[in-house]
Amino acid sequence: RSNLKRPPIVENRPVDGKEIFAPENFAEWVNFPLEPGENDHIVVSTGLVVRDRDKASMQVQKLVGPGKNFHLHAGVFAKEPLSKKIESFEQELIRVTTELPVYKVQHVLGQSQFSMGMAGIIELRG
Repeated sequence: RSNLKRPPIVENRPVDGKEIFAPENFAEWVNFPLEPGENDHIVVSTGLVVRDRDKASMQVQKLVGPGKNFHLHAGVFAKEPLSKKIESFEQELIRVTTELPVYKVQHVLGQSQFSMGMAGIIELRG
């Protein structure tokens, strides 16, 4: 379930003149919060993170959005015990994404809060 962050009235229209659902405005207008009933579920996300937004290409800057240095999408999976050993990370990631049901896919925004977890970052060169 999503909701708008502000009323879509003329006074609030995006300054770029585009629709609120345009990719560059979407994150500023639409909120996809994790529901209270999703506490303790497994959340797996993937996306782009740039170290220095100003040095990124215009194409990458458009993808991450104005004033942001990341754009992530996450799958919310079932509550399930996980091995938290770093040696098991890749195996657990494969197990979760191939064997567990995904309840929804959503954006992960700067306000997202996680109480515990593991993260893997793969730096792309090119």
